[in-house]
Amino acid sequence: MAALAAFFGCSGGNPAVQAFRREVIDSKGHLFIIGGGARSDSMMQRMVDLAGEGEKHVLIVPFASGEAEMTGAFQREQFLRLGVNSCKVMFCHKDSVDSLGNLALLDGVNIVFFSGGDQNVLTSYLSGTAVLQKIREIYREGGVVGGTSAGAAVMSKVMITGKEKNKLVPEESFVFIGRDNIETAEGFGFLENIVVDQHFLYRKRQNRLFSVLLDNPGLRGVGIDEATAIVVKPDNSFEVVGESDVLVFEPLDMPEGSGSPAFTVRILSPGDSYVF
Repeated sequence: MAALAAFFGCSGGNPAVQAFRREVIDSKGHLFIIGGGARSDSMMQRMVDLAGEGEKHVLIVPFASGEAEMTGAFQREQFLRLGVNSCKVMFCHKDSVDSLGNLALLDGVNIVFFSGGDQNVLTSYLSGTAVLQKIREIYREGGVVGGTSAGAAVMSKVMITGKEKNKLVPEESFVFIGRDNIETAEGFGFLENIVVDQHFLYRKRQNRLFSVLLDNPGLRGVGIDEATAIVVKPDNSFEVVGESDVLVFEPLDMPEGSGSPAFTVRILSPGDSYVF
């Protein structure tokens, strides 16, 4: 059930219009962006099925995880249980990412999955590499690129790093909404004009995402809860799948003198769709 939840800010009684840049999907493939937490077999089966009717060949990229080998092995077991034809895991040091062996791992792959962990580690490994370029080509040509948690954060061009510049309460994070407080970096940019945040409802991250949007006028925010994913489709839309909700934050262009920034907040449940 889709719902228009609220406005944030003061409108002063004046009309407001949408003030965001449209997302244009230039790909035949799909993105499968998971908000972290549990990944049920039924949800992951949906990701596998997006690769089409032919053989399914998966590559797991677990660099973000502090326990990459264990994470890769666990996720590989799930993909094999779901009936894929093959599932490989990429392990290497940062300085050997673009080795001939790693590039060969991508041959024939039509599903790529970024594990969770630290998104900053993942971007430090892959940004600007031939491996990432080959993953982009797989996506453009009709493959599936998915990720969970940190692997979701990297999907945006403006990527939330997880760091806060001005902590007011040492024991707590993101306790206020404000400009120039949330650190961002350049992600992989599968979504140019959308900022993805993850673990969204469970970890109460609305302050964080609102703050990032204040720093980046014209961008929309998509907060994905745990055990939940969005399926980004070639027709410039996404569908919500999984167990919980997704919130979309749309900035509004307020008339001069009307007061604070304002947003439309849309609450999307499993089965709901949203047009970019």
